[in-house]
Amino acid sequence: MKVVVLFLGNPIYRDDAVGIEVGKRLMGELEKMGIDTHILEKTGLSLLDYIHGYDMVIIVDGIRSNKHPVGHVYELDGDLMKSMSVFSPHYAGLPEALMAIHALELLRPNFIHIIAIETKDPYTIGDNISLEISEKLDSITKNVFDIIMKITRRGDHINCNQS
Repeated sequence: MKVVVLFLGNPIYRDDAVGIEVGKRLMGELEKMGIDTHILEKTGLSLLDYIHGYDMVIIVDGIRSNKHPVGHVYELDGDLMKSMSVFSPHYAGLPEALMAIHALELLRPNFIHIIAIETKDPYTIGDNISLEISEKLDSITKNVFDIIMKITRRGDHINCNQS
């Protein structure tokens, strides 16, 4: 199975950079295991170039849901992922990229997983991650790695090709 992990983030928005920081720490280890990785500051339809042709796509990104403690790492539920809002004038996200793959009849990933990292301040412009995230970066990285290992070794994936 051809697997890619995409670490998303924006380094100019404080905690939004957490996906990038975790990616820098895990990239080498994952690539040694035969897992392709990319650290991306892009989102939306630009993801097409990075998910096309893979059987499984794992996306690691910081989010602020206010439902979990800062630094908590968890896998987003498939139903939640399917209900993400569509077509905003400012942002076209993963659901739109998947719809574009389908519309263009491109090879679509069979499985997509999103690993979320709960953040404190992903919206303020700044060049450093919040202290709460910075102090937990080692454990966040370990938890992300553990979830990636669990995902890549199990059979209960979200099948994106079901209608």
